[in-house]
Amino acid sequence: MDKKSNEKTAPDGGFGWCVCAAACVTQFILAGVENSFGVLFIYILDEFDAGKADSAWVGSIHQGFLYILAPFVTMAADLWGCRMTSLVGGILCVAGLGASSFATRVYHLFLTYGVVFGTGACFVFITTYRAISLWFKRHLALVNGICTAGQYSGTIVFSQVIQLVVEQKGLSGTFRILAGIASVMVFIALVYRQPPDTPGGTSPEKLCVKPKDIFDFSLLKDKSFFIFLLGTSLYAFGCYVPATHAPAFSRETGVSKDKAPFLLIAWSISSFFLSLVTGKLADKFRSHRVQIFQVAMIGVASSTALISGAWLFEIFVALMVLYGAFDSGFVLLRAVVAEDLVGSDKASRGVGLMFGALGFAYLAGIPLAGWIFDTTQSYPLSFTVASLLSATGCCLLFLIQLVQKVEKSSGCTNKNTGYRLSLEQQEKQETAL
Repeated sequence: MDKKSNEKTAPDGGFGWCVCAAACVTQFILAGVENSFGVLFIYILDEFDAGKADSAWVGSIHQGFLYILAPFVTMAADLWGCRMTSLVGGILCVAGLGASSFATRVYHLFLTYGVVFGTGACFVFITTYRAISLWFKRHLALVNGICTAGQYSGTIVFSQVIQLVVEQKGLSGTFRILAGIASVMVFIALVYRQPPDTPGGTSPEKLCVKPKDIFDFSLLKDKSFFIFLLGTSLYAFGCYVPATHAPAFSRETGVSKDKAPFLLIAWSISSFFLSLVTGKLADKFRSHRVQIFQVAMIGVASSTALISGAWLFEIFVALMVLYGAFDSGFVLLRAVVAEDLVGSDKASRGVGLMFGALGFAYLAGIPLAGWIFDTTQSYPLSFTVASLLSATGCCLLFLIQLVQKVEKSSGCTNKNTGYRLSLEQQEKQETAL
């Protein structure tokens, strides 16, 4: 698909706001369930009497499939259209959550919650980014911020609801109720449609997408994008550890199980408000999005390190607020920065590769923290290792500015570099106005 043409014709409004609302509600439901896994994690430990490493694989496999399949989903969205892709994903989400209610061993959840629900979540989640990118360009970061706010508001609601439901209905009953809620995403998918002036019009099946475009490894020749992939992947090994393991960590320090959802609520409320602010800043200072992105990454690494020393419930809450403030910036800007680096004509493939790389990191990072605890009986060590991995990934991104300066001074600018320089020109023009 010629996304360069899309950039010229993106409506930046109109029916696009309905698409934005649909994407926001979808992420409200999907992320609400996923981000509340820290609450489910405690009950999975009790229900199946499994170790933390084994139980962590449930969420890890889910997160892995959520992102690893992203390159295939971006192609599916171009071939089938966002509506059909999201529809299929919604059905798989319902099937995976429903089947999880029949699990009798933790390994059954690897398949039902991890693989099936994870695959469906990928189809639904990645399609939201694809759908809004067709309708918005100038305000893309702000719209991403709105959708990200939907994610965290969903976490605020679902972390409390899941806690109440699992106490009354048990783990099996909770999965069935979540399957019913997930069915709403099937109907929301009907809202998605192509902008009338984009190539292919309202007939996405006519778009020319070749199978080789699933993994466009030629993008790795772009030094800035390669560094971005390497840095974000290393960062992702540790960035999701607080969201998954903080409730279990607090329980080890004597905090009651009933208070676990409040840690996720603290994270989500902070992320909700900061995602809107970060989105606005990223739209205003488009040429500095990488730097804003780095601030968010180092903030997550620092807060993760601080959580390793927490011992009181109030301290856990305060540090999860700090973690959430910075985590929202990473979640909001990862796809936006990827598009800035590769150019709008390669955005779909670049974002797909980025999410795929993150998937492998999430797949290993979450159970790594659980394995460290099972081996050493030390959650502080798990969080310290996670923070070091995240900080190292952030530091690698400093090389992007160095590479861009060398390319600019030497005059050896490729097509992607030219796209990045155009962001600076647009920012200067809008500032002058």
